[in-house]
Amino acid sequence: FDGSELDPDKLMYTSHVYSEDCNDSMFVVSKVLELYGRNWTLFFHTTPDFEAQVADKMPGTLFAGLLVISLLIFLFLKMLEGTGERALAFARDLTGELENEKAWLNAVINTAIDAIIAMDTDGKVLIWNSSAVQLFGYSAEEALGKEFIRLIIPLRFYDEAVSGLKSLQQEDVSQKHGMTREFIAMRKDGQEFPVEVSISAQRPLDNIGIVTVIRDITERKNVQAKIAAERQRLYLVLETLPAFVALIGQDHSIYYVNRKFRERFGDPTGRLWYEVVCGSQKPCAECKTMEVFKTGSPEFWEMTAPDGRVYQIHDYPYTDTDGSNLVLQLGLDITDQKEIESERIARQAAEAANQQKSLFLSNMSHEIRTPMNAILGFAQILERDPNLSSKQLEQIRSINRSGYHLLGLINDILDMSKIEAGMSVLKPKVFSLCDLLDDLAMMFQSRAEGKNIQFVVERDESVPDYVLADENKVRQVLINLLGNAIKFTEVGGVSMRVRATKPENPSADKPETLQLTVEIEDSGPGISDAELARIFTPFNQGEAGANAGGTGLGLGPQQRSHHLG
Repeated sequence: FDGSELDPDKLMYTSHVYSEDCNDSMFVVSKVLELYGRNWTLFFHTTPDFEAQVADKMPGTLFAGLLVISLLIFLFLKMLEGTGERALAFARDLTGELENEKAWLNAVINTAIDAIIAMDTDGKVLIWNSSAVQLFGYSAEEALGKEFIRLIIPLRFYDEAVSGLKSLQQEDVSQKHGMTREFIAMRKDGQEFPVEVSISAQRPLDNIGIVTVIRDITERKNVQAKIAAERQRLYLVLETLPAFVALIGQDHSIYYVNRKFRERFGDPTGRLWYEVVCGSQKPCAECKTMEVFKTGSPEFWEMTAPDGRVYQIHDYPYTDTDGSNLVLQLGLDITDQKEIESERIARQAAEAANQQKSLFLSNMSHEIRTPMNAILGFAQILERDPNLSSKQLEQIRSINRSGYHLLGLINDILDMSKIEAGMSVLKPKVFSLCDLLDDLAMMFQSRAEGKNIQFVVERDESVPDYVLADENKVRQVLINLLGNAIKFTEVGGVSMRVRATKPENPSADKPETLQLTVEIEDSGPGISDAELARIFTPFNQGEAGANAGGTGLGLGPQQRSHHLG
């Protein structure tokens, strides 16, 4: 029996059917034993069949039987008494060892760096170690007996956590050891933070249902976030590079491409590198990418794609995260740079040729002008000879006019060649602008009268008497323009208007600078828009110029002289 009473409800084991009538049997013995901290009652009695058989026997036999039975019962009880004492001593030893192990386990739990929390089947906290105190801010007295979920889970996650706990308790316990989850926990002060929890479900032992090990993973999450941010930054850098990027294997397979690669060559999925980039069905002999696998050194080379674009290729050895050897390829489109370089080389060659031409013209002009000056000098001497007939005098004057005309052409060529060769420079000096304008008026007045046209010079009051400029260049430009105006005007007249104004953005160191404006207007045939675009090119003339004769050198040098200022 469990306990010290013969209570049928506490009967643990019987060899026959037990009833209260058994207490009235012929022979009854009971013994109470204390074992493992509990009382146990052993009850012996004779059965009715045994008593009937005993009644038929002789009294001596009965007495001898009873004596033997009593002796056996006495020996059995003594044996039980000794066994109980040994069992009790063993239980005490076992209890001491269990207490030591419990104390050692508590020490381990309380010195663990992670929070260890155990709860019963109702979710109430049974164990709350020192790390849990530090992590959540609740003392063990505050946490023990409280609902685990309500204690550390934010309110918005409460229903989800309760549902998960119930699901855990209902499933097979043997499959619920060491499950790891991440969730958001909350400290006593309301601060939320990420944790990793390892969950183990237990069969109810001392009312413990679930054991959790919880670790603060805030730092880990921060590191992961930084790694993710760096990875995203690197990805964006690769995606925005002006060069295409690819990772290529030894079998020409493509492991990665960036946005520029996809824009240039399309989606490479399922295709080999030389198929995508070279448009070939076999590896190209000129491509040096595979040489990197052999030499382990970078390769730099140029490639012309099927669309005609030229790429500068940079191939570098690269070790992937799994240890495999790849080639990191960068390709920069240099088609535009190639065209610009070709144009630059051609322009330099043209400029060099132009300078040689200008140098040749300059030298030739000097060579021609030297004998021409001698011819003109002798012609002028002959013109003064009083013995010349009128016919001879006219012939000498024709030589002078033709010589001066040729000398003017030579001077125009020389000025153009100097400007193109970069040898012409301004030589400013102070001179009388009024005297220059008077000389021009006197010079061209006679020409205008000879053609029976008007020539008018209008000088504004703002025009200063003296200016600082290159007098020869100003005189040359105005003579050329006035000469053309009178040359191409047959009816009407020519006017020259001169005025001086303040520039819009005067120089700070030259506040008294004036802008001289000269307008020359004539009633000649004019210049069409189409002709205006080419008359400043040397040896090019408009229709009127071609009809009037000339070389077409006049306006080009004058425009260049104007640009020098």
